[in-house]
Order: sequence, then structure tokens, then C-alpha cells
Amino acid sequence: MPDDLPSPLPDGYRTRPATPDDLPAIADLIETTDRHDVGDVDYLRDELEQGWRTGDVDPEAAWLVETADGTGVAYIQTELHPGFLADGAGWVHPEHRGRGIGRLLIRLVERRAGELRGVRDTSLSGNVGAWINHQVEDAHPLLRDEGYRHVRSFYRMAIDLDESPPAPPDWPDGVRVRAFRPGEDDAATHEAMEESFAEHWGHARRTLDEWRRRRLERPGFDPSLWHLAVAEDDGRIAGASLCDVIAEEHWVSTLGVVKEWRGRGLGMALLRHSFVEFHRRGTRRVFLGVDAENTTGAIRLYERAGMHIDRQYDRYEKTLA
Repeated sequence: MPDDLPSPLPDGYRTRPATPDDLPAIADLIETTDRHDVGDVDYLRDELEQGWRTGDVDPEAAWLVETADGTGVAYIQTELHPGFLADGAGWVHPEHRGRGIGRLLIRLVERRAGELRGVRDTSLSGNVGAWINHQVEDAHPLLRDEGYRHVRSFYRMAIDLDESPPAPPDWPDGVRVRAFRPGEDDAATHEAMEESFAEHWGHARRTLDEWRRRRLERPGFDPSLWHLAVAEDDGRIAGASLCDVIAEEHWVSTLGVVKEWRGRGLGMALLRHSFVEFHRRGTRRVFLGVDAENTTGAIRLYERAGMHIDRQYDRYEKTLA
């Protein structure tokens, strides 16, 4: 770590680059911090490892802050998402706050973002950004004080599946549902989901190979939880509900319907089909994420299906000088 830190650390602390060998200790730090701030683990160990494995985390721009005895008390990673300059995601142990550590970590990410400017595709945003859980009260004033502004919010929605089965799907005429077939359905599913989300805020197209690495090569990937609605006349994918189990949490990770099939109840049918399948397997709580400013009526659809807003995440951005 260079000596010219963008802001000082108090005596008794040091900063160094993080490495993959640090991930278990970093995960423990995140768990302790999340439990203090929001009551449970918000950023899962699997997500941390996935970011390093897929390249979403810049390995040259992740930092640990340690005490003199080598105990990690803070961590930040620079995240590289298609179409964006750079995002920072960081955690400071609650017993070590108020000492300028968070400010230093933010500025380290900004310095890295400045190095990446002109190198990365910034078609969606050329600003440095940060996502924070709305409940983390300390983070909002710190980011605003550092010149960030709130630009967007997303919701994590949830449904509790009790002992009685969820409402069955009511499929529109002309479609049938089947499970995803790895190797056979990869390209068609990728293309259908790219089309479904092309106009969503923050969406940048990924190549088929990138999509495979992120979704199909994820540990624990279960193709039987990927539900495809297929048009009976031509066999094309009309919509899909791609579900995952991530560290024992059950997610409708992607729910998309292509344009020509919208307005026929297919999204609701896919969602309910997913709930029925999760319930059959013994799942009692299911999550999904949605843009709080979604213009397609998705939030209303999810609420009609019995879901409720469980958590809010806020995005802040700063334009670098």
C-alpha cells in the first residue's frame, strides 16, 4: 500500500491490499458488522466469494484496515460492473467507527476510479458509486459529506410461504412451462433475459460467456429451479423465472417476460409457479429484488402475489473532479 494515503489513519492502524486468502476473515468481519447494523447477515459469504471469482471485484483495489496486531477492522472492495465506472462496497467494525477509517476507504475507491476513467465503458454512469443498506444510519451522512448524492433505491421483497400451498399459476394460452436444460437452452435464455431487461435502469448487456460464468457456473446452481415459459407455436422463450439458493436463502433471481408476451399474466404465472415449487421443496421464505422506480408495474405485481417490501438499498454517486 503506498504511503500517500488520501486521508490519514489514526495511530495504531495500518492499511494493506486484501487478497483471496483474506476472504474468510473478511466474511467474518462483514457478518459482525451486518448483524450490528441490520440484525442479520446482509452480504453473504457466497456473494463475497462470487465477486472475487467472476472479476466483479477489482483485485488491485480491495483494502483491509488492521490494528497493530493484524486484526482486520475494516474492508472495502472496488466493484466493476458493466457500463459503470466503479463502485465501492465497504464495512467498518462498529467498535472502530468515528476515527476516519470509512472516509479513507471511500477515498481509496475514488482514487482507483480516477485511474480507471477513460479505460472502462461508462455508458451507464461515469461516476463513482456506492450501494448501502438503508438501515445503516452511519453511512448516509458520511457519503453526503464526501460529496455523494442519492440517485436510486431498490427493494428486497419477500413472501412467507405458510403451510398451505401458494396460489397455483394461471397460465396464458399458448405457453407451456418446463425446466431449463443446460447446454441446450443457454443462448436462448440469455437472449430472452437480455431482451426483457434491456430498458431497465442499470442494465448493461453481458456476453453469453460472461452470463454463463456468473449464473451457470455458480456453486450450487440447480437447473430444476430455472423455469422457462415456452411458446407452443414456435418454441421460443416467452419468459423465465430463474431461481437460486444462495447460502440457504431462496431467491427469484431473475423474472423476465419478453415484450410481445407482456400484459397477458405470464409474469404472475411464472412467479406463482416458482412459489409453488419452492413450497414443495420445503422453502418457507422467498426473496427477489426490484427497482423502487420500476415503470413496468413490477412492484404492484409482486404485492398482488403476496410479497412485501422487506429491505431497501440506496445508491449514491459522486462525479469525480
